[in-house]
Amino acid sequence: MYLSKSVRKSGALLLIYGVGVGCSPPPDTQGPVVHITNVNQTASTVSGYVSDQTGVELFNINGNAATFGAEGGAFSKSGLGGNFIDFGAADTLGNSSAVTYAHSNVSLSNGIGVRVEQSGVDAMIDIVSNELTNTTNGFGNALQLLNPLWQQSILFNLVTLRGNTGSLGGMSLDMDVTSPNGDFAITGSLANLWIDVTVNIDPPFLPSFNIYGDVYAGRSDFNSTAKLSVTNGVVDLNMQNLNLSLANISWDIAGIPDFLDAIMSTIVDSVFRWAVEIIVADQIEQIIPQKTTELLDVIASDLQIELLGKIIKPALTPSVISTPTNGIEMNLGGRIYAPTREQYSVGSLYANTGPMPAISSTAPNGHHYDVGVVSNINTINQALSAAFESGLLNMVFDQATLAGLIGPTTGIGAGDEMRLTLNAASPATIQLTGGSSLGQMSMNDLGLNFEVKKAGHPNYDLVFGTVLDIRSGINLGVDQDDVGNDVLKVGIAGTPQLTFHSVDPTGVINWNASFIQLLVRTFMPGVLPYLADVMAIPIPSFGNFDIAVGGFWVADPSKHYMALAATLIPAGSALEAPEPTTYAAVATTNNEAASVAVGLNTGSITIDVSGDNPETLPLQFRYRLDGGPWSLWTETNAITLNGLATGEHEAEICSRTSLLKVDSACPVVSFTIN
Repeated sequence: MYLSKSVRKSGALLLIYGVGVGCSPPPDTQGPVVHITNVNQTASTVSGYVSDQTGVELFNINGNAATFGAEGGAFSKSGLGGNFIDFGAADTLGNSSAVTYAHSNVSLSNGIGVRVEQSGVDAMIDIVSNELTNTTNGFGNALQLLNPLWQQSILFNLVTLRGNTGSLGGMSLDMDVTSPNGDFAITGSLANLWIDVTVNIDPPFLPSFNIYGDVYAGRSDFNSTAKLSVTNGVVDLNMQNLNLSLANISWDIAGIPDFLDAIMSTIVDSVFRWAVEIIVADQIEQIIPQKTTELLDVIASDLQIELLGKIIKPALTPSVISTPTNGIEMNLGGRIYAPTREQYSVGSLYANTGPMPAISSTAPNGHHYDVGVVSNINTINQALSAAFESGLLNMVFDQATLAGLIGPTTGIGAGDEMRLTLNAASPATIQLTGGSSLGQMSMNDLGLNFEVKKAGHPNYDLVFGTVLDIRSGINLGVDQDDVGNDVLKVGIAGTPQLTFHSVDPTGVINWNASFIQLLVRTFMPGVLPYLADVMAIPIPSFGNFDIAVGGFWVADPSKHYMALAATLIPAGSALEAPEPTTYAAVATTNNEAASVAVGLNTGSITIDVSGDNPETLPLQFRYRLDGGPWSLWTETNAITLNGLATGEHEAEICSRTSLLKVDSACPVVSFTIN
């Protein structure tokens, strides 16, 4: 494993080319890397350094030559402004690099694209229909506001008709796309509409009296046209030309006097139609647009992502909405930011991504789903920048956490307490790659301090400090933040690559630089999932629905867009669904090249997983090691854990069904690494 040429130690330059004896640096085929280590509040002054294996020849900022230190490549530039900052560099071999950052205030167009298929529209309409049914069932209250429904003097008798209460036996509702320009045809029917009525008769010179009865309509049909549009970032559904027709009206009012009997049918028919048209038509025209647009408000204006007490705010609104090929499509733009900033970044990594590719709800495996989502890589990186500015990437690992990551280690006694502090100098970034993992995550200049509180001592003392870069494959999955919002979470894939820029071994325990690097390589695979777990990326959500993702993939040849396809699951479905049962057992354990001095084990353990599945689609599994963060949900039959510290471990394994029903009794597999 090879390290970069420029390794800073207390401001000096330390040349480290490899970890092992006899190592030589690989051929240099990459351009220099620009490291941003300090940014003022307005991002007008930026400091950092430029590193390269063979040496930096040229460096520019916003197209202008910039000075940098001959040793260590340090630079500081003030007077920067605007929405974008460009960095370019070339090394002595002619290898060049260029990178652009977008200021955190920049609103990104084509940030997220959403497509809802007709199957998804139908699922939403079921929710709207239920809401309309529930509301219409309570239209007795509305009847009270219309009372008296009818009043007239007939043969000197004052006759008053009042509505008391009512109900609806059932409803059907359809909403079909009729053009690619947001046009819909809405049709529906109400079944078994019933009203309880009172007829009050007040004759002259005699006491008034009441007679009671019921009025029925076996069926009421309605139809309308509708237009879906976006106005000032708000989705609007405008219904037009609503037609409501009642059929099979009948009544049953016992004891009607003879003078009313002949005209009662006409009275009931006209009054009933009038009341229903006023109440039901009004509710149809209110509820269908209201509930439909609520379901299509995929990034709610009041949404806040909350993790570990920090808040990330997505301000993404639809700019375009259309209805091509029997579906609804929306493009959302805006920004994702930290309302409270604990530190400042130069911005988020930015690429000229080009137009958004076609949004598909069909996964590469050919399976069709209710919704498809496409996310611009710039939006993903802006979310990671917001996580950095909120302070989420600054962490402290206590003894309880580190005990599962670091085995028995020279110089650390049984009664000593360890503490690990991480301080990020700049945001993590993601580039899409495809292949064995969806992308690659990079973190530059992560500061790491390892401390120990010796038994009987009141304070922690520094053992060592180091600054390093991290590269790791990543995948994405849907999980929830601390308050239950669906978000995209980052999952580490494979073994991370570490590049050390400085090592300070002048702590209370006499460890040399090589030992420290070996120790860090031991526990970083266990630390990274904690960092990844706080990198939450907003994802469209649909009110009253959970989403079950069927696949992630890179959506365009330039690898600037990530896509996913998902099924809409009515919220609460999992409550009544049967649970799966999870089975897990150690399949193989391979202990090789163990180092007792560092608690390092380069072998692996494989756990076979399976389960009793009450649904037809495959189970998904996830795990957590020694009480750490959960992995992403994935379809698999085996889980392999690498780089485990010497000692005892526990892996908790859970399964869930396609209805998102999770096993409530997840098994725990215990094992020992010797």
